[in-house]
Amino acid sequence: MRKITIILNYKNEETITFAQKIREFLENKGVELLVPEDKPGYSLSDSANVDFSAADIALLLGGDGTLLAVSKYLSAYDVPMLAINMGNVGFLSEVEKEEIPQALIALLSDEYIIDERMMIQGSIYRNKRQIACLSALNDLVINNGIYSRTIVLDLFVDGQEVTSNRADGMIISTPTGSTAYSLSAGGPIVLPQLSSILITPVCPHTFFSRPIVLPPDSTIKIIYRSESGNAALTADGQTSNLLEMNDEIYISTLEQKTKLIRLKKYNFFERVKNKLDS
Repeated sequence: MRKITIILNYKNEETITFAQKIREFLENKGVELLVPEDKPGYSLSDSANVDFSAADIALLLGGDGTLLAVSKYLSAYDVPMLAINMGNVGFLSEVEKEEIPQALIALLSDEYIIDERMMIQGSIYRNKRQIACLSALNDLVINNGIYSRTIVLDLFVDGQEVTSNRADGMIISTPTGSTAYSLSAGGPIVLPQLSSILITPVCPHTFFSRPIVLPPDSTIKIIYRSESGNAALTADGQTSNLLEMNDEIYISTLEQKTKLIRLKKYNFFERVKNKLDS
């Protein structure tokens, strides 16, 4: 019998209630659970410090933000995730609230497939010394902070300068993140099974500045050239680091993957239409 862990967003009382019911259901089925003794599951803050090496499957209860927050932790342990949507859009989620009973039965019957998604990381170097490294399932974003000022970003690919962008920011995304912020900024929709890195400028002040799609093994460097403002590099809208003049950001793909459990046939374009065209 597989060992299952549960992670949930404790900010929502309904989510806590559903998590407790799920825990009781799985315990009654004799499933071995990796959860705290006094709670239905781990919180998002707990997840950063938990050793998930013994877990075979993780049940996530929340919205896309919950999945993005814990993906970097669970992917490090190669744990597949079944995401249950307790939020609004839930684009990355597999199961809606009303589908939970059937989903749990299918899960225990091994009636599922695993969908692997690529991840990226951004390493910040200041005076030739690494000061931070952020990983993301969706995107890394360089934005202009609280001040409405443009910033200057020099983009290099495989050692060659591509462009010097004066813009509100830049989005570096995975195919999974192509339907998130990048799409809102005019980036292309890329099927998630592809391996590529997307670079989308945000409100560029250059007429011919356009989104770029690169191979996953590209060597990408971005130099932050602005003296004013408080621009930052942010990963999946979760964690961020402030940038200083002449900071260099190196973007690369990660060997580890985020593994999403799929219980039914996955129609990407139908999901885009249902989730985003509403």
